[in-house]
Amino acid sequence: MMPQRIMDHSAAGGARHLEGHSELNSSDPENAFGPLASVEDSELLRRFETQYIRRDEWTHTEHCRVAYLLIQKHDWAGAVHCMRECIIKLNNAQGVPNSDTRGYHETVTIAWLRLIAAAMERNTVTRSSQEFLQSNPHLLDKTTLAQYFSQHLLSSVLARQFFVHPDLIPLP
Repeated sequence: MMPQRIMDHSAAGGARHLEGHSELNSSDPENAFGPLASVEDSELLRRFETQYIRRDEWTHTEHCRVAYLLIQKHDWAGAVHCMRECIIKLNNAQGVPNSDTRGYHETVTIAWLRLIAAAMERNTVTRSSQEFLQSNPHLLDKTTLAQYFSQHLLSSVLARQFFVHPDLIPLP
């Protein structure tokens, strides 16, 4: 499969600048379901698609919940496209530059989508994104990609701009 190039898209189309900032949640299970835990899946997806999520709400868990929902809603290409475009727009709305060193990362996005899709194939009976993640707690560990990718590869500009296959072990 050919690598997909990211595009620098503007935040036009309803993007909002939102205040607040924080790093992604830790993989600590007690903090796994953060500020948007009470938000229903349909509302979370609506807020993601309209860039109405504050930086402090946009945690690793919320990335995983949204990925799960997009894979349910779209075919593979559609889920990848929507995830990419909406993250880029959300970053723009939050004032996060999408550059060679910050913001959207193609390899990380595709890798997490693949890990979540593989878990969905093994565990098809869930009623919500939160129930899915509770059944697949390994997805809440942000360090999971280190099993597949060296830090050197993931920190490269090439991996940020294009999907690059893992250099340690293959993704499922």
